[in-house]
Amino acid sequence: SSRVLWTLAVTQFEDPHFVDELFATHRARIGHAYKVLTTELDKYRIKYTPAEAGFFLWLDLRSALKENSVEGEKELYSRLVDIGGINITPGFSSNSKLHGFFRLCYAEKDEIID
Repeated sequence: SSRVLWTLAVTQFEDPHFVDELFATHRARIGHAYKVLTTELDKYRIKYTPAEAGFFLWLDLRSALKENSVEGEKELYSRLVDIGGINITPGFSSNSKLHGFFRLCYAEKDEIID
């Protein structure tokens, strides 16, 4: 039942050793994914703002905009999703003050990032 599962989860998260290992594992995986992604971005000379924390970074795709506007971002977003199968968040959806910045989550497996 859900009560049993909840009790097991609470018990596990009360164990400091488990929590320390869990965080260390996730930190290592996210760090590795970041390294894989930024290596690829650097290889293709795609500009980005380095991440300081979390699991996403900002891509600077201003040079790929046909128009420096929300409509320009929407058009580029459509091309990236429809043609490239790349799902990133346009800046206007995240209150970016500059057009052409897209938020990319890198908390994925290597084969998805490649």
